[in-house]
Amino acid sequence: MGSALALERYLAAARALPFDGDAAREAARALLDVSASAPLAEARKVIAALASDIDRDAESLVLSVVMSGALVERGVPGGELERVLFPRIARWLSDGVAQLDRLLVDHPPESRTDADDEVDENEWVGIRLCDERAWVLIGETHLAAVALLGADAGARKNQRGLLPALRRLEPYHPGAAWLRQILDVLDDEPIIVIDVARRTGARGTMTGVASNFELFVLIAHAAANLDLPRPPEAAVRCLLGQGAQDSGIVVETAFNAYAYSALGEHERLPEPSDYGGSAHWIWGEGEPWEIPALDGTRVVLIGPPSYARLVPAQRTFAALRAELRLEPLSSEAVAGWLARIARANAN
Repeated sequence: MGSALALERYLAAARALPFDGDAAREAARALLDVSASAPLAEARKVIAALASDIDRDAESLVLSVVMSGALVERGVPGGELERVLFPRIARWLSDGVAQLDRLLVDHPPESRTDADDEVDENEWVGIRLCDERAWVLIGETHLAAVALLGADAGARKNQRGLLPALRRLEPYHPGAAWLRQILDVLDDEPIIVIDVARRTGARGTMTGVASNFELFVLIAHAAANLDLPRPPEAAVRCLLGQGAQDSGIVVETAFNAYAYSALGEHERLPEPSDYGGSAHWIWGEGEPWEIPALDGTRVVLIGPPSYARLVPAQRTFAALRAELRLEPLSSEAVAGWLARIARANAN
């Protein structure tokens, strides 16, 4: 069966009245099977047709979103999906924030009963709102949205206006948390890395790096002049989007990473044994957008490790392809940056 016939059968099932979910899911599986191996032009027609079905706001909406996301994960451009899905996500997020605000006004934390105390406040909110339509739809469609945002930097840029609502809902809704994280991924972001003790450094840009763990591995790979142990090539290929999402490799990062606020007046970092300096550490569990910038450039200062840091080489998002481009800095440029950082800290 070709993709055209499979699509015709799916759309017939999606538009049947009354809607038969089992029949629609069976037709969806058949359509996905043939679309996965279809030429790109045919697969694009399938996504366009699915987008038209999503636009109907009918009972088949979620199924069409899920199938579109699966095709995007297999390399089909998702522009048509973005056009119809994200205006709906924006509405659901707005509704979700309104529902959250009403709940917290009607049932403030101090009014919770002893039974409520069996779960923390975030879980309690999620339980109380889990049947609300907006919360259900965010949960059922966020994986497709994440797939699209991971594959398309332009879509990430287009949809960053959703971040305020996502930040509000993130503590209470896992789908909102994943959407927030991928929309906070930086693209073409200036970065500078300086080994303070050796007075060597590199400058460039990062794109598609979802976590600081990933960034640390890529720094060791890309900053050849910093004399860091190079991670296995298979680990780097994984983060660059090649192969499986998890390489199965654990990399030891042989440095402490600091925000620029760590640089003292004598242009030195805290001793690695000084755990008071951890207030300035760039933690692996964090995200690159949280790294403080100086004059529009994210600054990573590195020094000797306080302890062995083991980093799993895996992509946070399957479709996201990281890139870190670094070029060596001259000794004069490194000295200039350290002096600029010291002045900023003094002020």
